[in-house]
Amino acid sequence: GVGLIAVAGVGGLGRGWPALQRWDQNARAAAAESIRELRSLQAGARLMPVMADTAAARRQRFDSLLSMLLDGSTPAEAGAVLADLIADAADDAGVLVGAVHVRPDSAYRAGLARVAVRMSATSDITGLTELLQDLEGGELLLAVRELTVTQPEPAAPKEMPEALRFELLVEGLAIDPRLRGR
Repeated sequence: GVGLIAVAGVGGLGRGWPALQRWDQNARAAAAESIRELRSLQAGARLMPVMADTAAARRQRFDSLLSMLLDGSTPAEAGAVLADLIADAADDAGVLVGAVHVRPDSAYRAGLARVAVRMSATSDITGLTELLQDLEGGELLLAVRELTVTQPEPAAPKEMPEALRFELLVEGLAIDPRLRGR
């Protein structure tokens, strides 16, 4: 009987010991993985205030850029706003506006639309430079993409006031009004 118990014990121990070792290894691996996850979560928790500051800084930069973009419920309306701004700047600079053509983008893409206005006008060099400075140096993000200047009377007498004819293409970005509310 004792021999039978000894044989059964050795057989059970032979099968049970490897299973006990596998269970122990799996438990240790799971514990090590849990410790790695805990450390990763603790590191993330330490970075949370930094990430919140970064999000606030990004929001502040977005808001400051937002004021530099044109308003308009559609790109065509934003183009009309740009044309009005250019006409006002031309009037302030003493520029005589001939024609204004709006070239709006057809739709907002990724919340933005490029709008452009082509204008032909007449002025002296002072009015032209003042207009260019007002357009590109103002609060709005505008760019003069093309400028063509001609002198209608190159052989005019010196007593006659200088007159330059010019065409310019001004571009700006319009933002979808749905993004302004974010």
